[in-house]
Amino acid sequence: MTISISTANGHADGVKHHLKRSSELGFSTRAIHVGSEPDPTTGAVIPSISLSTTYKQDEVGVHKGFEYSRSGNPNRDALERTLVGLEAGAGHAIAFASGSATTATVLQSLGPNAHVLSVNDVYGGTFRYLTRVAKETAGTETTFVDLEVATDDEILGAIQENTKVCLSSVKSS
Repeated sequence: MTISISTANGHADGVKHHLKRSSELGFSTRAIHVGSEPDPTTGAVIPSISLSTTYKQDEVGVHKGFEYSRSGNPNRDALERTLVGLEAGAGHAIAFASGSATTATVLQSLGPNAHVLSVNDVYGGTFRYLTRVAKETAGTETTFVDLEVATDDEILGAIQENTKVCLSSVKSS
């Protein structure tokens, strides 16, 4: 049995990619083949690196799948298809251009007046986003905890009824 996989983000390339169901393919096979479909023009089996930041539009909003690299590009679409293939059963994957874009998207999805429990030495941009942008625009409250010295009881005590996410990160530089 086969399934059709179209490109992510609604950028249809007009090519139907047929693979066995993810459950029928091994992890290694999915890691190698999903997102690396042969190029219909050249037959290349390794996706080329697209360095373009801007794509031709036939008219405003009419394009061949991409407008600007910030909103989508062939490489990010291939990565997203690969991630969907690796996460057997996942319907979608979203890759972001930066950690800050990821953080902003996750925090905006929490809704108004959410509480965030965060490590105290979180990345500076995340700290500023939490204490300025999210606080001012969505009423987000944040409790910063020093995980190096906090006890389990202190960490559990920092969780509130409206806590939506706990942020942790590698040591900031």
